[in-house]
Amino acid sequence: ESEDFVVKPGTNIMFDCHGTKNQYCWDGGKTWLVEDQPSRLYGRISRATAEAMNEIQSLMRPGVRIAQIQETSQRTFQQMEVPQHESVLTYFHGLGMSHADVEALVADDSDPNWALKEGMVIAAHLLCPGNERERCWIEEVFVVKEGGSEPLFTWGNDLLYNR
Repeated sequence: ESEDFVVKPGTNIMFDCHGTKNQYCWDGGKTWLVEDQPSRLYGRISRATAEAMNEIQSLMRPGVRIAQIQETSQRTFQQMEVPQHESVLTYFHGLGMSHADVEALVADDSDPNWALKEGMVIAAHLLCPGNERERCWIEEVFVVKEGGSEPLFTWGNDLLYNR
């Protein structure tokens, strides 16, 4: 759809924020339920999204491989009986001088199932697709540490909505 539209009550919209500060790229965002209360289904989807991102944060330790984190994320949505659990996307990229490092991995024929290392700064993206009332997306930047990662943003993983 067009990027210029009226945001209606009940719409789930994510402000995907990319930026550069001092020539260092960052990436983050979170879904906002506009002027409405979550439906029973969307409540389950948003809880699954928050729980999966909490698990991602906990799993992001040195030596853990990306595929393990992706499998755990997928399983969370399945266990919480989210209808579109098979379509959930969980992906990661580093931060730095370019937002194109995923493409660089492919061009270099690098292993897409890389292992995390202490001190890595990684953008984690979690998308549960759906229509404008069901989709849920969250992006967070983490610093990989022993015992679990540390988030860059302070917004947490719970649903944002007008109360």
